[in-house]
Amino acid sequence: AIVSGEMIEAAGANHWSEYFGTLDRALRPGGRVGLQAILQDDAIVRATQDTYTWIRKYIFPGGQLASAEAINSTLRSHTRLHVIDRYSFGRHYAETLRRWRDRFEEQAGKVASLGFDDTFRRMWSLYLAYSEAGFRTGYLDVAQFTLAKPAG
Repeated sequence: AIVSGEMIEAAGANHWSEYFGTLDRALRPGGRVGLQAILQDDAIVRATQDTYTWIRKYIFPGGQLASAEAINSTLRSHTRLHVIDRYSFGRHYAETLRRWRDRFEEQAGKVASLGFDDTFRRMWSLYLAYSEAGFRTGYLDVAQFTLAKPAG
């Protein structure tokens, strides 16, 4: 088995075939992958795939959020893996982001003592707040997928 927690976002769309191909090659026949991914609607993924956003510049350089459709399409085209289960929990993840931001801001002094300036702290607070809003409104989702490789 392989577990991949929110790594696909950092890989970027131009590396999804390599990412999933590596999972496929590393997994034994009959094995499974636990994949957690932050998702967007497929139309948004396609419309923004060539844009250079603030998130891509400062948070996930070269990254790209996937859609369930993009994951399935990449699996079909480049691997023997297929989705056997999916659990979405974006609305609940909003609360996780709120708590992360609260704790991050409560620890501003410790963050500063590590050498991070006010600009860095504001950037991460904005990112966490943006993400929370995205999950609350359904613009973003997060899901856990179970992928399976055929036994033979």
